[in-house]
Amino acid sequence: MDAEEAVIFVLINSGGQTAFDNFLMDWAPGLNEHLRLITYKEAIKNPEVGDGTYIFTGLTEFTPAKMEAVTGYRNRLAECGKSIRILNDPTTALTRFPLLRELHDRGYNDFNVYRSTDVTEIDRFPVFVRNERGHNGSLTPLLHNSDELQRAIEDIGGERDDLLVVEFSDTSDETGLFRKFGAFLLDGRVIPCDLGISGHFVTKSNDPPTRRQQHELREFVKRGPDTRVRDVFELAGIDYGRMDYSFRGEQMVVWEINTNPGLAWPPHKYDADDLPLQREILGSLRDAFKELDSAPIGWSG
Repeated sequence: MDAEEAVIFVLINSGGQTAFDNFLMDWAPGLNEHLRLITYKEAIKNPEVGDGTYIFTGLTEFTPAKMEAVTGYRNRLAECGKSIRILNDPTTALTRFPLLRELHDRGYNDFNVYRSTDVTEIDRFPVFVRNERGHNGSLTPLLHNSDELQRAIEDIGGERDDLLVVEFSDTSDETGLFRKFGAFLLDGRVIPCDLGISGHFVTKSNDPPTRRQQHELREFVKRGPDTRVRDVFELAGIDYGRMDYSFRGEQMVVWEINTNPGLAWPPHKYDADDLPLQREILGSLRDAFKELDSAPIGWSG
């Protein structure tokens, strides 16, 4: 890592560079002059610290031991006496479980979340089970009582300290379709970026968008994200990431904030008519990175 050549350092978990690969190669090649991807392992081992902005990504994926090591590195940055700015401060940002708990307690979300070791507290069904640190969605179908839940947890096996039990919130429309909206945030700039439509309650963006999705995405980009999106990012203490959310009537329902989100498909995955919209979305994200690069830097953590 040559700390003198970059102004924006993006700290990633091993394999985390794939979230940036298509974006940097196909949509924002000029950003390579402004941005360096560095694994946490490399950063922690390297005694050199350069002036610049440090973006901590993939916070939800940390084990307790990894969080301790990354927090130590963050503290080293804070104490190094250089011009440093930190985005997604690991000492204050809320990861998946505490964020969902906080959103329920404050009335943003109508559903609660529990660790699988606390299933006796659950009195609302249906629920589903997911990993706390993973991004693979639900591990189970909807479970309608405590017996089904206990059997599902036993079938999953392994350590239970990484399993969350999430109350189901039905955000489907009158035709039974679920919509999941996605919005990037980078240093205060909110960018609408994704809209998934599915007949299943877990709406994943694992495939290029359909024509219907692209039409609704255009409308979403035109009107912009809900104003409450920024409030949730601020509550979470997160400066960079993608928030996934839906609506139940007028109530916004927040599913998660991913601090190492996939940014783009390769251009050939899109129909020619859809490319201008993707260029608009990803051009806004590129510009936000460039604005971050040009911002004055002093210690900010």
